[in-house]
Amino acid sequence: MARRTKGMADVRPVTLLGFGDDSVRLSRQLWVLVHRWAGLTIAVFLAISGLTGAMLAFTDELEPLLLPQVFRAAPPVPGAVPLDPFDLRDRVLARYPDGLITQMPLRADPDRSLRFNIQRLESQTGMTVPYAESWDEIFVNPYDGAVTGRRRWGDIGQGAINLLPFVHHLHDSLTMDDWGRLTLGIAAMIWTLDCFVGFYLTLPVRSTPRHNGRRWLHRWRSSWKLRWRQSSYKRTFDLHRAGGLWLWPMLLVFAWSGVSFTCRRSMILSCGKSAICRSLKGSCRP
Repeated sequence: MARRTKGMADVRPVTLLGFGDDSVRLSRQLWVLVHRWAGLTIAVFLAISGLTGAMLAFTDELEPLLLPQVFRAAPPVPGAVPLDPFDLRDRVLARYPDGLITQMPLRADPDRSLRFNIQRLESQTGMTVPYAESWDEIFVNPYDGAVTGRRRWGDIGQGAINLLPFVHHLHDSLTMDDWGRLTLGIAAMIWTLDCFVGFYLTLPVRSTPRHNGRRWLHRWRSSWKLRWRQSSYKRTFDLHRAGGLWLWPMLLVFAWSGVSFTCRRSMILSCGKSAICRSLKGSCRP
């Protein structure tokens, strides 16, 4: 038996991770720190993505509220039928004969203007560029083809007409294009890995005498529940743990899809090296 030296505290030996109860506690403490700092690191990015994504889900409802004179179109007489979108396209091209329509709707809503993306071909480079310095989108009344507005997509300096495109730019790349997408991709990768760390931390430690022989699954069941009658700290902890478990599949899908969306160019380039993409003869090119 070890003797206690007078004036000195007991020193318990620390074993390597993976051996003994002390090492298990140290291992879990390490992963708790990883989980905590990962969450703090990505919190700002998740908040930005969540708030902007919530706004983008209601783009069709918000834009007419911001500028009804641009985005709304009332029928000239009751029962009037909107023109065919392809007829409206021809009218736009007749007005801008050197323009190229790169995106257009396939149907016309009776109370909404139609948006056409219009570019022009640069003779020196052969590349498509915005039709004008101040605009690359045009909005057209579906009943008579009159232009209701123009904008340069994402230019918040143009005011409310570009609020939702700016929000989309913020959501997609933090308004920093490739560098912003890379930053969001790294945050999404950290989130993906942290999903598995958080799941691991919900698992009960191996059985000890204080567990009175309760089975592992029985002890894990408590991680899925909320202790409503406990202190506010325990309720908050349970809400975090149980909420994370119940929503874990959805959180993992969000995290990994974030990696896919923000790093899609790298993934497509990797896909291009596969036999499947080679058989498609370049259809996976970015």
